[in-house]
Amino acid sequence: MARSAQQVRLQMGLRRAFPVVLAVLVTAGWTGFLTFISTQPRPSAPTEPLPYGISWAFVAHFGGYGVLAFLLTLSLQVMSGNSATRLWVSVACGIAAAAYGGVMEVGQLWVPGRFASVQDGLINTLGAAVGALLAWWLIVATRRVLARRIPTN
Repeated sequence: MARSAQQVRLQMGLRRAFPVVLAVLVTAGWTGFLTFISTQPRPSAPTEPLPYGISWAFVAHFGGYGVLAFLLTLSLQVMSGNSATRLWVSVACGIAAAAYGGVMEVGQLWVPGRFASVQDGLINTLGAAVGALLAWWLIVATRRVLARRIPTN
């Protein structure tokens, strides 16, 4: 049975929409997770030390907001559908993730057993910057590799 042109267009639209929806859902899920963790009373951190004097709090803050900026950057790049990778989009995503980290730090003033810390805010910002730039670099590198492998007619 032959499919109509409208059915083919709908199917192609759904194929294009799936990565966008998936990227947005994963990013929203991670944001929700960070919000949940940040609004809980003081969690118990592991007691075993990390190498080179790195604290578990540093790992949590740097990693949490680094992942957020990474996911946000990938989501916006997927949603744009534009083949041009713009560094300013990644920088904006890093700034947005860092600002969200700042909001979460200030919000901890009202959570029992938690407190706002400038040091944690700076670690959030550093993680967000690294996460956004890592995502940008990954996108650029992937597009360069694909451009070499896919012949153009």
